[in-house]
Amino acid sequence: MQALSILGKCFFYLYSVMMVNMKGFWSYIKWFVGKVWAYVTIPFLTFWSRKYLIRSVLWFIFTVGLSLIGTIANIIKIAFLNIPRIDEKYTFWDRVVYSVSQDCKSGTFYTFAIVLVASMLYPLFEGFLKHEFNYINARVLSIIAALLLLVFGGMFYSFSSVGNKTFVESGELISYVDWYQFGFLLLAIIVASYSFSVGLMIEDKDNPHPEIDDFADVDSQNVERLKEKVKKSVDGIDNVTI
Repeated sequence: MQALSILGKCFFYLYSVMMVNMKGFWSYIKWFVGKVWAYVTIPFLTFWSRKYLIRSVLWFIFTVGLSLIGTIANIIKIAFLNIPRIDEKYTFWDRVVYSVSQDCKSGTFYTFAIVLVASMLYPLFEGFLKHEFNYINARVLSIIAALLLLVFGGMFYSFSSVGNKTFVESGELISYVDWYQFGFLLLAIIVASYSFSVGLMIEDKDNPHPEIDDFADVDSQNVERLKEKVKKSVDGIDNVTI
């Protein structure tokens, strides 16, 4: 009986330790998921916030829209104006796909994605040169994502002939869409938008986000400590020197 009692106590102890560890593990998972969600959503919520909506729309128009003006003009020329002339048996959509396929063949969207991502790297590094450490983790994530896009974008651009293509054949008119190019284009726009949003948050000193900015949290604590020191000095009728 004594052996069974000892065995039962050992089992209960092991069970308690396991439950405590599991509780800690799930708490860590919950914290980690919450952190990732905050890092993903807060910058984009800032991007679409009412305060910065006009700036965000203008950034998108000038950075993305006007940068693709050649592609847009090509679609207008071929799909709308039918220049060069394409037989009327082909639909409007056939002409749009044919227009886009011309840019796919030349790697236009790879080039645009690479240039867009490369152009955002300097502003991210410039903050470190200026010793601005707000949202340092978000900026590091942006830099890592940008570098990965540059590396893989360059590789896919070099071997674009191996890309995944959807063929659209309409008689003599043969077009294809390189979906890899559009994938990199979309990722580049998302990463650039994220970087732009982080820049907006750095500017907005009145609305810090300590949940994703450890530096802001420490800075706020230091400010509170300084306020307490000033308050004590004033209450004690001492000289206040800052």
